[in-house]
Amino acid sequence: MRTLPSDSLVALVLLSAVFLQPGCAGGRDHPPGRRPNILFLFADDQRADTIAAWGNSHIRTPNLDRLVRQGYSFRNNYNMGGNSGAVCIPSRAMVNSGKAYFRIRNDLEGVRILPEILRANGYVTFATGKWHNKRPSWLRGFERGKAVFFGGMANHLKVPLEDLLPDGTLGNDRTGGFSSEVFADAAIEFLRTYDGDKPFYAYVAFTAPHDPRMPPMKYREMYYQERPLLPRNFMPQHPFNLGPTLTLRDEQLAPWPRTKEVVSDQLAEYYGMITHLDEQIGRVLQSTRRTLTSSTPPTTAWPSAATACSASRASTSTARSVRSSSSVRTFPRASPLLRSPTSTTSSLPCSRWPAYRCPTTSTAGISRPSGAARRSPCVIPSSSPTKSGCARCGTGATN
Repeated sequence: MRTLPSDSLVALVLLSAVFLQPGCAGGRDHPPGRRPNILFLFADDQRADTIAAWGNSHIRTPNLDRLVRQGYSFRNNYNMGGNSGAVCIPSRAMVNSGKAYFRIRNDLEGVRILPEILRANGYVTFATGKWHNKRPSWLRGFERGKAVFFGGMANHLKVPLEDLLPDGTLGNDRTGGFSSEVFADAAIEFLRTYDGDKPFYAYVAFTAPHDPRMPPMKYREMYYQERPLLPRNFMPQHPFNLGPTLTLRDEQLAPWPRTKEVVSDQLAEYYGMITHLDEQIGRVLQSTRRTLTSSTPPTTAWPSAATACSASRASTSTARSVRSSSSVRTFPRASPLLRSPTSTTSSLPCSRWPAYRCPTTSTAGISRPSGAARRSPCVIPSSSPTKSGCARCGTGATN
């Protein structure tokens, strides 16, 4: 497991059901003060084929695309299953415990969860958004929380919300605002008040693009005007009897037999939910950069490694370090991957780097390779090169 300085950040973006080992917090050998800040962005019911950077030319996801380009994508992982109609309940239990769903209870009673472990080891733990695994487990893991939703689904304009109060109880019950915007606002407020003395773990669990599919009109019209293609396997009705499975809630979102017009509308609305969500993710990431910039003295920047563990139901995760921004600087601490700031070059296997693209302008610190041939040596200049000076590894192969 790679190490990161405490003033850098790992952003984990999980689209659906996820399995995350607690070791992903950064490893057991982190000395105090050198642990990463962790921003955990969690989408609800987002398909793996709804990110433009992964080949979908019909959807607009510029912020997720940026994470894909500058981080890691794990695209061969899948949800192992579920034990209820709401598959996300055991999925959330797995991601927060690191255990298979048949080894734990859905309410996470009797098992230590990731935020609980981080909290016990000096992290400031914050959560906003959906937690479908009951209040007691949430209270064990988080010391700060705002706009938390303990249900499964709701009208996105009327999500029931609660805050963690100063006395350690949950209250301030209310509704209001569009869910993705409310959760992003809560995360941004936390980031703006973060003082930088301790590493933080910010868990931001959106309810989008889970139905009801009701994106703001701007994002709905965007895809009504330029409609996504219908799936190639579209059929009005299943060609054989699946029994009572077609009478559950999901199957009642539209009448049978399905029409192309109805499916097209729902697909456009689904894409609109995702593009709107992507915009909120961009707001959170921008706030993160500002927070870490303001809490860090202007010293030489280091490239930060990023890591993620994931699985999904036809879904994957992306991870990146947002310290790559030219406006963000970090302490030049030692890293097992890099030499000291006085070194002229530093080498590591290309398989340890994502396929970063060269910056178009000069950036402070060490540039990332523009391409990466697996297992070939990668030379990374410690100066501040322009695009023409970026290191290249191998001959055209990429990670």
